[in-house]
Amino acid sequence: VNGSINDLLNRIQSNEGKLANINQQLEIKVEERTAELQDTLKELKNSQLQLIRSEKMATLGQMVAGVAHEVNTPLSYVQNNLEIIGQLTEQYEELIELVQGLKGIKSDAASDGKIDKLLADIVRASDEIQEDDLSAELKELIKDSLFGVEQITEMVLNLRNFARLDESKVKTIDVRECIEASLKIASNSIRHQEIITDFAPTPEVKCSPSQINQVLVNLLNNASQAMGEKPDGKIEVRTRADDSNVYIDVIDNGKGMSPDVLGQIFEPFFTTKAAGEGTGLGMAISQQIMEQHNGDIKAVSTEGVGSTFTLTLPINNDLTEKSLAA
Repeated sequence: VNGSINDLLNRIQSNEGKLANINQQLEIKVEERTAELQDTLKELKNSQLQLIRSEKMATLGQMVAGVAHEVNTPLSYVQNNLEIIGQLTEQYEELIELVQGLKGIKSDAASDGKIDKLLADIVRASDEIQEDDLSAELKELIKDSLFGVEQITEMVLNLRNFARLDESKVKTIDVRECIEASLKIASNSIRHQEIITDFAPTPEVKCSPSQINQVLVNLLNNASQAMGEKPDGKIEVRTRADDSNVYIDVIDNGKGMSPDVLGQIFEPFFTTKAAGEGTGLGMAISQQIMEQHNGDIKAVSTEGVGSTFTLTLPINNDLTEKSLAA
């Protein structure tokens, strides 16, 4: 009996050693697999970020011609104004030369005739400047030119903010700022439509302005394309809020979507555009951005009537740059 018990104890001890060895090997494998999964997750996040950037750059690429137009228009009248200013200053230059000539004449009897003539010319030049109201015209031209430069500066700033790579930068802002910047960026693509804005007072929200701009520009471009050649095309952008959320509605009276198309618009690579006109990622990325903001994007549409896209952003949002990048 004692021998049987000893044999049993030896077997138990042997099995315990084997189990400990198996557990150790399992722990090593779990650690290795966990590390592999973490690396895979990191790669997926990097790929996701690259996808968002690629879609953003594709949008910018499609808008290059429009952006050039938006910059060239104020640039042209700034250049024209400066040319006119150059011409108008010639009268001031004549007056300055006459005054300088007067200063160079010695006061003696022989010079009295020259002085009288110069004084008469100075009075004439001064009267012409006053009659033509050159000072007021120059001020107006300079004011218009400065306004043109401000437009160019604003466009460049909006584009820089739209294209910036630190997409996860979080700020507390009024969503109206994002809407106005997006309308500027997309102004050329939506120039044939009537743009209506209805901004109800809304609380400030935490968000990444760059990413929200990306969503809005995508919606504005899509709304414009939905119009086609429609002569009475309209795009309306509204803001509203309740106790929990801020809402942005982008409404168009374009061709609308069928229930089948509406059910697929947020699927990656789904597009109704012709080949080469879109990546099919715009709406999928827009949905992803809104979800990362703890918000939402929804669409309703009726064929032949139009579509409404609604962005939802929570007012009390614990969004951080770290959580947005996660």
